[in-house]
Amino acid sequence: MSLMNLQHVASKQSDWRALAVDKKIELMSHMLQRMCALQFEDYIEMFGAKEASMMGISRETSEGELVATSNTFLQIVIVKSTLERLLEAYQLQIGTLPKPELQQTTSLNGQTVLQTIPVLSADKYGMLGSSRGEVWLKQTISDVKTFDLKNLEDDATKTGAMVVLGAGNFCFLSVVDALHGLFQSNRVVYMKHHPVRAHHDELVRYLFAPLIVLGYFDTELDQGVPRAQELVNAECVSYVHLTGGKATHDAIVWGGPQREKPVLKAEMTSELGCITPWLVADQEYTAEELAHQAKHIFYAMYGNAGAACNSPKVLILPRHWKQKEAFIQTITSECQRDLLPVAYYPGMKKRWDGFRAAYKEAKEIISDNKTERKLTAPMLSNEPQVVPWLVVEIDVNFSTEEGRKQASNEYAFQNEPFAPVFTIAYVEDLATGVDLCNNYIYGSLSCSMTAREDVAEVETAIANLKYGSIVVNAWSAFGFFATGLTWGAFPGESLESVESGRGQVSNLFFIDGVEKSVLRTPVLDRGLQAERDEDLSFTAKKDKAVAKFVLHPGVFTFLNMLSATKLGRELPTLKGLFAYMKLA
Repeated sequence: MSLMNLQHVASKQSDWRALAVDKKIELMSHMLQRMCALQFEDYIEMFGAKEASMMGISRETSEGELVATSNTFLQIVIVKSTLERLLEAYQLQIGTLPKPELQQTTSLNGQTVLQTIPVLSADKYGMLGSSRGEVWLKQTISDVKTFDLKNLEDDATKTGAMVVLGAGNFCFLSVVDALHGLFQSNRVVYMKHHPVRAHHDELVRYLFAPLIVLGYFDTELDQGVPRAQELVNAECVSYVHLTGGKATHDAIVWGGPQREKPVLKAEMTSELGCITPWLVADQEYTAEELAHQAKHIFYAMYGNAGAACNSPKVLILPRHWKQKEAFIQTITSECQRDLLPVAYYPGMKKRWDGFRAAYKEAKEIISDNKTERKLTAPMLSNEPQVVPWLVVEIDVNFSTEEGRKQASNEYAFQNEPFAPVFTIAYVEDLATGVDLCNNYIYGSLSCSMTAREDVAEVETAIANLKYGSIVVNAWSAFGFFATGLTWGAFPGESLESVESGRGQVSNLFFIDGVEKSVLRTPVLDRGLQAERDEDLSFTAKKDKAVAKFVLHPGVFTFLNMLSATKLGRELPTLKGLFAYMKLA
């Protein structure tokens, strides 16, 4: 097959590197304008319909409508906020915006910590308006550098393009990866879509049209493994970025089982898998706090049927915690109350079967929900499949060498389900839970913790956790959504034994020497209420109205959003209004 389009993009690398900051600002502004144009709504509507169809869920049902609107909502909010924050960073560089000072503190273990949320005024009213975000620097970093575009990863000796291998589970990930490559790594980008995300191409090409016409960006659909190998090994490629799995990463880098010399000549960065843990501190919570956290965990697990690198997969509970039974009961009740997840993602049923075979005593949870469903065969499958929740329980004992050996060999700690499976691990205390996470559970991408802050035990745990993103009292996905933080594996993974990947994306404050990010939210944050209406069509209507407001903020779209939410059914309070304004 021809490499002409890739070679054309690669030939523009020198021009892109030399392009003035104000010209790149114009390109980003043009992309934002296209997002706010009426034509974009046609593209996003088609995108949503194709998302539901790809997953095998009929758009004619309330379930299908919710799938379509929630996926378009994510696409709009994440892409628009990423573009806006990139634009601000470039404007700071040329002085059209005043450069904010980041508050600097020192952690318990002596690391430099920069507060990056809230910094801009919009942070106080955004989705995470009640949260505080921190970027922790590596122990060796003493000279703090921020907002400096000279820190772009730009090796002038590497004149080729960056190939972005698109993610299969979420479309917005590919867009964020491409934006990172262009505007943070300073590379021209050629994107290859994942086989199940071909329907994303029209929307991507519409959004990136200002760069496509100038030759700085292009795309192609998946054409099989041989073609993908041809792309990443082309002489005109200097960088490859993958959001995917370890098996794909190793096949690209090594070409086979040997680990002596990489066959890939380009530099490889990646965001791979993780068996995402969620720790709970042994503290006393009110009934409302307990229910909020339990429901939050359930909806985090339910999202995309568990096919997410940050989907909570191991719930780590202190074995003597007095509220653990009530906590578990709330989560399992939510599993029963909601529809069973659709196993649309390739290999999902096979992975579920692997856990079923490994844990004969695992509990299956069947849904009591009677909502009408109309399922068809998802892409790359012959028939629709739903699977019950599978709950594995493991007692972890580190008091003996045998107990540690058992943890090292535990199937649930070494195999990422990417399916409706979750494990409950009982440990002695929070410190033991941190030990389990750092040394026995696969991956280092992200984790969550339910805890009250400003407690020595909790702060020590945060400092000791070796994860790229740590989120307190919320799903670790919010560590990705928060534009003031970074996203990527904990530094130090080697090509030979990679797990969650190498390199970071986001970092929209252009901070040097990042080790990890920490997002702190209240135990009960009504702005992050994890509750969805029994009427799925109502939830879909709400998501659509909020997305419209994000694209076109104004009085009319705000009133439309208000009427589409529960606030339209109740007497609105100022606090409630702000809770919904946080989504803009």
